[in-house]
Amino acid sequence: MFENRNQIIGSLIFAVAVSIASSSIAVAAEAVATQPAATVAAPATAEAPSLIVSDGAKYQINSGLSITPPKDWEVQTKPMGMTLILQEPKSKEPVKDFSKPTFQRNITLVTMHHASPIDAIRAEELKTELQKTFDKQGSVSNFQITEQKFFNYRGTDDAILIYSTMKMGEFDMMQMHILISGQDKQYLMTYTDLAAEFLAKNGNFEKAWNSIVSIEVNGIAPKRYVEYIPFAVGGGVLIVLMCVIGFLRRRAARNAYSSAADEIYSDSAEVTTAIRSQTMSAIWSLKSGNEGVEFGSAVSNF
Repeated sequence: MFENRNQIIGSLIFAVAVSIASSSIAVAAEAVATQPAATVAAPATAEAPSLIVSDGAKYQINSGLSITPPKDWEVQTKPMGMTLILQEPKSKEPVKDFSKPTFQRNITLVTMHHASPIDAIRAEELKTELQKTFDKQGSVSNFQITEQKFFNYRGTDDAILIYSTMKMGEFDMMQMHILISGQDKQYLMTYTDLAAEFLAKNGNFEKAWNSIVSIEVNGIAPKRYVEYIPFAVGGGVLIVLMCVIGFLRRRAARNAYSSAADEIYSDSAEVTTAIRSQTMSAIWSLKSGNEGVEFGSAVSNF
């Protein structure tokens, strides 16, 4: 399981270097031609890689992953920490022109043990990862991403395609990187060839492309932010519940206020009525008294 994506890309660089060395890429000179070919040993691994030759049929890597290698290509599993390397067979013809480099075209497959949406955000992340990591490699210079786009793998725009160029020592190389994702894992496939041969009309690019897009993975890539939907739903339910509780509390408070206001109004009305009754009674009493005084005075005067 890769904890650092730089380890993945570093493995790809090492794979290219091994392929270059083992394929005797060299600018020839007679002195070099007479020297024994140098070999590059792969780092020791806990589990020795297995090597078979493809018959052109689908190759089942594991229960959730398969690919159809080009016929007669070598299939090497678990090399240098990667999932798979597909490599064209080494030419059995003796080298006649040492002024021309030779190279075993290859496709590397690396598994990232976490799924990812396939979108513009992931594409930018991948370009940044590739650029930063290749820039740090002493054996690689002038790494450049020349093009990035999406294509239809199993759905619509569900695969990222990146073309890049670089120099490995004195040799110009080109690569095609394709990233897809299943429901649990991502898969990065890289096709490498000499720049002069990469798009030559010799059928090699088409052979590599057909093999890469034959890959079958488990499930489909997740959509971005889908993982947050349960939290959003839960948050929405909580907000609605809080609004309902707040509404009920406000209504209860309003009812309590209305009841209190009614009681106050009722008490006030009773007091007002009592005061009015007493006032009227006093007024009538006063009026009656005054009338008596006036009548008595009138009688006395009479």
